[in-house]
Amino acid sequence: RYDESKRLLQRAAADKQYAAIASAITARINGALAASAQARAGTPAGKQAFTAALQALRDTAEQLNKAGHVSLALAIDQGTDRIGGSVSSSKLDRADLVKRVAISQRSVMRARQSLALKRCVDASKVIEEGLQADPANAELKAFQPQAQQHITDAEDLYKTANKMRRFEG
Repeated sequence: RYDESKRLLQRAAADKQYAAIASAITARINGALAASAQARAGTPAGKQAFTAALQALRDTAEQLNKAGHVSLALAIDQGTDRIGGSVSSSKLDRADLVKRVAISQRSVMRARQSLALKRCVDASKVIEEGLQADPANAELKAFQPQAQQHITDAEDLYKTANKMRRFEG
């Protein structure tokens, strides 16, 4: 999974909006992995560096959660557990995060389906629900203008059709 996360972080770094976050996360993950190798050597300095690197990842997860990047915060927190186990404890309410991320992921899936079926009002509601759970979800934010455009187009077509009616009643 490290290779996949590395690829995704490189792709995010190419986007101006996410470049700063991606570079900070990449630096901290690489630092934790390097410190892990030092800690395996058994030196006290290596163990101390490893603990500090894991704590930096925990702090990053907490900052991302506060910034509204719930899905990313959960992934980093869980990844920190995989790297270091119980060396440092989580600062996040895991149960709440898991619930919010599940809502967000379900909303992405339902919004995608609703937009494909041209059920734009439903898609708009699902998108709002997902953004309440994960305010910085890039996929939901991308779907939002698309759903709104479809709704606006439908309203325009309805108004045009009403103007073309010959008989009232």
